[in-house]
Amino acid sequence: MRWLLGILLLGRATEGIAQQPVERRSNASTPQGVTSVRRATVTISVTRPDGDAFGSGFVVTSDGVIATAAHVVRGATTASVHLPSGETFDVQGMIAFDEARDYALLRIAGFGLSTVALGNSGMSWRRGKRRARRT
Repeated sequence: MRWLLGILLLGRATEGIAQQPVERRSNASTPQGVTSVRRATVTISVTRPDGDAFGSGFVVTSDGVIATAAHVVRGATTASVHLPSGETFDVQGMIAFDEARDYALLRIAGFGLSTVALGNSGMSWRRGKRRARRT
């Protein structure tokens, strides 16, 4: 899950992404929220000199930015993104790669894709709002 934290801390590499409006959901744990996340979750297949490998990621923007872990694409000579709809896209390039934080942003030639709504760490919490507990 380190890569998820890295995604949330992308900084300058994703300023344009972070400034896009995010659809508000009253409760992301509802069946609709789970379905929305499933539609934006992808499988990534890569070819490396030592063989093929697979990993997962999610769609960050509807025009084809994919977030994944850096270890998924490290050393890959080719990569493809497989959507839940059955569509497959070749990775056109890498937007960001941070080995220390284990995250990568990939670009595919998609449009109108379902996305995952990311949180805004700059938002203040209102009193009484439930928060996730750390274990």
